Amino acid sequence: MTTTDRIHPTGRPGTAMPAFEGAPQVLKLLRKLVTRPLLGEVPVDQRGRRGIPMLCLSRGEEQAELLTALADQLKNATPRRVPHARHSFTAEADDSADQTELILVALRDLAVQLSTGANTKYGRMRFSRFHLVDWLLRQEFSEADDVDLRARLSLRSRRRDRLSRDGEPAAEAFDSRWAVLLRAVGAIRFAVRLRGRIPGVGNEYRWLLRQPYLAPQDPGTFIGFAERLTRNLNVYEDQGQLQRLIVNAFLEDVRAAHRPFPRFLRAFRRTTYTVLLLDRITPANGGNRLLRLINDVRNDIGAFDPLVVVSGSTVIPPDPAELGAADDEGQTRALETRPAVEAEDAYEHWLTLFAHYSRTRHHTAWYLPLEIPPPPAEPQRHRRQLDGIRRFAFRSPPWWARRRYTRTVAVLLAAAVAAGTGQLTIGSVQTYQACGILPWDRDAATIALRDDGECVGVSGDSHVFLDGGSPAISAIERQILTTNRDVEAAHRQEENANRPYATIVYLVAMDTGETTELNSTHEGLMGIAAAQRRLLDGGPESPLIRVHVANAGSRMQHGEWVAQQVGRLADEDDTLVGVVGLDQSREATRRTIRALSNEGLPMVAATLSAAQMPAASPLYRQVSPDNAREAEVAAAFASNVLAAADAGPAEITREIRILSPADENDLYATDLTSKVGDAFAAQGFHVEGAAVGDDAGSNRFRYLPREDSDTAPPDALRANELGRQSCDYPGLIFFAGRPDEFNSFLSGVSGRCQDDPPTILGGDDISRFAADREDRGRWPTVPFHYLSFAVGSPSCNSPSNLYTTMRELFEDVCNATIDPSLDGHAALAYDAFDVFATAITNLQRNNLQIPVRPGMVQHELSRIHGEGSLSGETGRINFGGSVDQQVPEDKVVAVLVSQGSGVPELQGLCGAHQNRDPEGWCETP
Repeated sequence: MTTTDRIHPTGRPGTAMPAFEGAPQVLKLLRKLVTRPLLGEVPVDQRGRRGIPMLCLSRGEEQAELLTALADQLKNATPRRVPHARHSFTAEADDSADQTELILVALRDLAVQLSTGANTKYGRMRFSRFHLVDWLLRQEFSEADDVDLRARLSLRSRRRDRLSRDGEPAAEAFDSRWAVLLRAVGAIRFAVRLRGRIPGVGNEYRWLLRQPYLAPQDPGTFIGFAERLTRNLNVYEDQGQLQRLIVNAFLEDVRAAHRPFPRFLRAFRRTTYTVLLLDRITPANGGNRLLRLINDVRNDIGAFDPLVVVSGSTVIPPDPAELGAADDEGQTRALETRPAVEAEDAYEHWLTLFAHYSRTRHHTAWYLPLEIPPPPAEPQRHRRQLDGIRRFAFRSPPWWARRRYTRTVAVLLAAAVAAGTGQLTIGSVQTYQACGILPWDRDAATIALRDDGECVGVSGDSHVFLDGGSPAISAIERQILTTNRDVEAAHRQEENANRPYATIVYLVAMDTGETTELNSTHEGLMGIAAAQRRLLDGGPESPLIRVHVANAGSRMQHGEWVAQQVGRLADEDDTLVGVVGLDQSREATRRTIRALSNEGLPMVAATLSAAQMPAASPLYRQVSPDNAREAEVAAAFASNVLAAADAGPAEITREIRILSPADENDLYATDLTSKVGDAFAAQGFHVEGAAVGDDAGSNRFRYLPREDSDTAPPDALRANELGRQSCDYPGLIFFAGRPDEFNSFLSGVSGRCQDDPPTILGGDDISRFAADREDRGRWPTVPFHYLSFAVGSPSCNSPSNLYTTMRELFEDVCNATIDPSLDGHAALAYDAFDVFATAITNLQRNNLQIPVRPGMVQHELSRIHGEGSLSGETGRINFGGSVDQQVPEDKVVAVLVSQGSGVPELQGLCGAHQNRDPEGWCETP
């Protein structure tokens, strides 16, 4: 009997655990990692991000059977086998081997093993996402097929959908008439699965279009994206992104198998995590690359993976070549290889570093390397230690999750479903699929799925619009819900009986799709959450304010309908006194303001600046300056700084070309174009293109907006082409558009004249572009100036009230690599909320009997001027000058310059600010 053919402790022959110093510690650590708690996840309590490390075992060839022995331990665990799969990589691969194909081969093998009967005691694992991606990657078409590739791919996809589930198509067994009917039914069934609107049906298709790799939004349909994945075309895709897509599909299938809902009984039967054993990995055979991809995907996605990965190799991964030559020295090697005898201590040390390394997306955040020593000369002592560990033993599933009870539960659930069927309609099912809300939920009456697929409405108690994003982003909205509950609890306490109590709606335009990147919408929510929390923790005069978050659609297109829902809530709740936020100066926003005015609710906007907004309602106010003031500051800066005689090499001629979108519904752009033309003409600039006064609409330097516009002229160019045409312009290029088109404009400039770009000044909306480090660093050779209504902080370390509170509430976001609140949206939202809070405080300061109602609050808003003006995060807010003034006087407008990925630098500031004096070149408004 050989050393690898010993009798296993169970009495069955198997591969015995090799005896070496530290073997018991390795087994104890593996058992700890594999054990799944009854409630929650992760083997031990972890603060912040949760995860299970990848156990990397470095052993010599004399310990080559180590992973085979570990697989035997998992197979013979009690009370049942631990689901696991082992793949041994070939040692014959060289550096020229196709890494993508090697990874696919390994994951196919692992998926087959995990879905076979031996591993399905807990419930079958279905790798629907991975098999779909794998199938698409293997589709190949001849040149003759390429002419109609998309149609042929659609046909193959329908056939695969039938074959993969029901065996051979039933249509083959019938005559032609019935075959045609069955094929039609099959096509309809495939179309339903493809839409992914019914819970549990076609999840893999829906997931493929929402996962973050290879930009599936281009072109945004399954067949269109699938076409890019076929063997004919995937060679043109970024292979690193393609490999991450493959690995993410595999990991998502494992997550789905452990997810408590909807298969919660099966999930609770899983008392252990799934284990992958990757043996004989090297830099060339795909093993090292697979580990690196798992590390990177976990960093990117942020979801918990119920998966224990154990690798075996002669060299600890990752090798320096795998990390990449571009990594700096600190990133290249942050791993400390510990001996096997210190396995448990090494895990504790990994836990202390993990939160930081995963948050910063470190290349080795998930690696836990251990050195396996060679076999000892006298293994008897180590063998006796191993004999004390007979076999892995795990807890049994809870009694209510066992099969004998699940049948009873299934009957009860079926009865409950039958009772609730009367409340469900096709529309409510689609609403649940898109919005995650059911008819009996508390917010169901004020939230709806619109025809364009947008989930809009008002969340009064529990709904999270951004629940489809990363955990850090959804946590922002959840913080507001948490503070709402704290506010209600404080209101019930006797010591707070005299504190004013009110409800405010924060209405913005949200993109509720899956996202992992912070944007201005999320920053505004952070500002609102910080303002609400500071009031709650304030003194006895600080009002207690609940916040309802409302979404009017990604372009405010559903604002009127949402305003009606806000009105319904105001009728039912007399503490609801107004609306803050609003978003995007568009025609839809103006209609929303009018609808809210019809409901009798005062409004304080955070970022709007078009002249049409105040004109829409006397109940409207804003904390930002208007476009006329922005244009005056821009003209003064250009005249006194950019076109000054001592401007040096950057001096421009006194002429200006204004670029704006050809969209009459974009009131911000049309109004800013007009105001900029007038202001620069007053400063003696020649305005090219007749973008002045009544002729502003005829500006010939208008570009096609990203979204289709009914008012766009047929001869309008793309922003990219206007960027190329701007290269030789000796004057100032003023960009009066949106961030997406500005990115396209800069690409055109960079493509033609990156060595000598024109002088560029962007409107305040470009601050959203400049706040994103990745966006502004994309064109490092094309610097640009831009205007901003707030001088944001590049981090949450600023000592102001806003940023101090933001750091307390959102530490993970503040420590992220992006720049929170650099564009000032958090500060503007904070100030808009504070204006309402000040009005409510003043209302009851001298007379506690005055009720906090919309009309009384509107009256107090008009009194925020003079000595009663507010010193806000974005400067002084003073509605002086006249009784009906809606725009603050002498409001701050800053000019910054962005050069590459570095933090933009302040070039000047005009307006009343508590911490900064205005520049000498600022004109008195």
